[in-house]
Amino acid sequence: MAASWDEIRRLAADLQHAQLSSTVQRLSDRNCIEIVNKVVELRLLEVVFTCDGKEYVTPQHIINEIKDELLIHGGRINLVDLAQLLNLDFSHIEAKANDLVRSDKTLSLVLGQIISRNYLDSIAEEINERLQQSGQISIGELIKHYDLPAQFLKDSIEERLGTSIQGKADPYDNQIIFTEIFINRLRSRILGALSAATVPISVLNLVNHHNFHERFFHSITNDLISNGLLAGSISGGRQERAIYIPTIYSKAQNEWVENFYRQNGYLEFDALIRLGISEPVKFIKKIFSDQSLTYLSTCVVGQSLVDQIDASVDEALVSGTWVDIMPILPTVCDSDDARQLLLKNMKDRSHRSYSGQIFCDTIVCSDKFIQELVKSFDVLMVQKAEKDAQKGVSLVSKDVKGGGEGLSRKDKKDERRKKAAGGKSGGGTQGRETKTRAVKKKYRSRDSDDSDDEIQPTANKVKEIEFLSCEEIVVELRKQNRDEDCPDELLDAIAEYIHRPLTKAYQQIVQSVFVASVAETGATRRKAHVELQEKVNGLVNNIRLFEKGLKLFPDDTRTQLNKHLLRTLGTDVTNLIFGYVAQENRLQLGDDVNITSDIRGKVLINVLDEIRAPLSKLNTSLNGKSVEDFLTAVECASGPGVAFGHRQCLLEQLSVTMDGALCLHLSALILYQTMTHCMLHASGKFVPQILTFLESQLNSEIVEFLQMYQGLVIKLLTVGSDEESGQKIKAQLEELMPKVKEIATTTKKTSHSEQD
Repeated sequence: MAASWDEIRRLAADLQHAQLSSTVQRLSDRNCIEIVNKVVELRLLEVVFTCDGKEYVTPQHIINEIKDELLIHGGRINLVDLAQLLNLDFSHIEAKANDLVRSDKTLSLVLGQIISRNYLDSIAEEINERLQQSGQISIGELIKHYDLPAQFLKDSIEERLGTSIQGKADPYDNQIIFTEIFINRLRSRILGALSAATVPISVLNLVNHHNFHERFFHSITNDLISNGLLAGSISGGRQERAIYIPTIYSKAQNEWVENFYRQNGYLEFDALIRLGISEPVKFIKKIFSDQSLTYLSTCVVGQSLVDQIDASVDEALVSGTWVDIMPILPTVCDSDDARQLLLKNMKDRSHRSYSGQIFCDTIVCSDKFIQELVKSFDVLMVQKAEKDAQKGVSLVSKDVKGGGEGLSRKDKKDERRKKAAGGKSGGGTQGRETKTRAVKKKYRSRDSDDSDDEIQPTANKVKEIEFLSCEEIVVELRKQNRDEDCPDELLDAIAEYIHRPLTKAYQQIVQSVFVASVAETGATRRKAHVELQEKVNGLVNNIRLFEKGLKLFPDDTRTQLNKHLLRTLGTDVTNLIFGYVAQENRLQLGDDVNITSDIRGKVLINVLDEIRAPLSKLNTSLNGKSVEDFLTAVECASGPGVAFGHRQCLLEQLSVTMDGALCLHLSALILYQTMTHCMLHASGKFVPQILTFLESQLNSEIVEFLQMYQGLVIKLLTVGSDEESGQKIKAQLEELMPKVKEIATTTKKTSHSEQD
């Protein structure tokens, strides 16, 4: 009964509730969408659609969702992952993430990730745990582990050093973080290892053996040494070859070095290196900073050894001998060290009266000793100069004319020339003319068609002539120094040293001897020329007188007598002329050679064209019948010969003269004869007229140069008592004189001049 009553009261309450409640209106999904679109259109509400378009999200709700997801993921989340979780477009997530980071200073946006300060604090605690376990940690390792930018992680760690992270950065490498406990433990290990060392130890081997951290080893070791906790030093800095040297070893090392130097006066670099001293020069400068030492390539020597060398060198220079310092030097020294010491010695004695030269790097010879050796060649020099001067004249003459070779040819060439000279038929004459022309071109192309170049090549021969070769000088030095114990190397070096001075002195002697011989030869040739003229004139006069007597005979008898006269006296005249021409052309005929027709033919082959034609006519007239034709040929043949001899005399005078006026005078006469083929006898006052005549014959540059030289000569003659001006003009004349001589001796008559 009671249960029924309770049921009734419950139903009555439901009825009352239904009667009192108002009616609720429900909206469909379409109505809701239309309402939201209208609100958005009126800009009364801002919403963001999800990627599937089924939901709306407000911007503030996005920010709240980002915060929730960041909290769920421990303070670090990627924006790409966040966009997938929230089912929103990445651009909306990125924009709201930037807004969130700007408004919240505890958040950071790094490489597309949102990172909170709480996350950084948590990884700082992790880093601290790892640091306390290992004692030191690298930021590079942390970057790989946490996949964060280097600078961002480094700044975060530095901010928490000493607070969340119980450690400090390495002052030499800020990428390393270590704890004080780690450093103290490493310091104790290094101190123990190095304190036990009694000999030098390689730092690299020590680090590898004990597994030390090399970047801490040097700083800790230097700190221990500076604080006096470690007795030693590191040589080589922080390089791989660095060596730790204990003080006890350095002390023993220094004592050994000082004792060795005190006893021997030198220190060898290799010996110091074997002792473990990697930089011996610096070590020596440090130990012997107050002493004067000489550093060489292999060792360093003290002042006592240098003084000993100076004394030996002084003794050799004063006594006029030589000395080898190698026996004085330590055995470790080489020739380069000896030369370095000798150069220093010579430099220090530059103000002293005695001097010398260094040979073979180790030997010093006094200048007095060398001068005595040079003087010992004086006699031999004069003897050889007299011989070479004569040879030089002969060689130069042959080079200029090419004449001396003609009579020393082989039999086949002699026979060919014989046939060419003796043939009377048309073919023979043509053949001879062709061969003669070829010979002429050969000699003219090699030298010249005249003797103009005779003087200049001779001068070149004198300049280039050599006294003795170095080997020959060594032989002579051995003969002169039989009693002295001179090594072969020294003699070779001295020979090479004095070779040039001897050659220069010898060239001067040869030149003086040659000039004297040229003057003597010129006088002899002029005398021979006068004698020839007298003999030829006498024989020609006799022939003319004999011819008068022959005219009384009938024609047939007179013809036979004319032939006899030509074969006898005519042949004598012809041989005199041919002998003189052969002598002028350096053709060696011998002293007592009977000049035959064959020899005259050879002479004709080896003379110049301008002489060959009249001589050939003279030689042919001997076989004729007319004495008048012979006398005419004699006159034609003697003319070029006389002109040639006159030119040679002028050239010889020109070669030896050093007077400017005389040089111009002789050059003008030689040029006149070259251009006109006529001799000229004129004094110096006619030089201007001669040069005026030659203006049309010579090159304009040569004419201008000769006129300029003539002007200098006139200035010198009119300068008066002004010695300074006179000396200047003389110097100019001497400077230009070689060119004047060259013009006179080398100028040829051009085809244009010949046509004029």
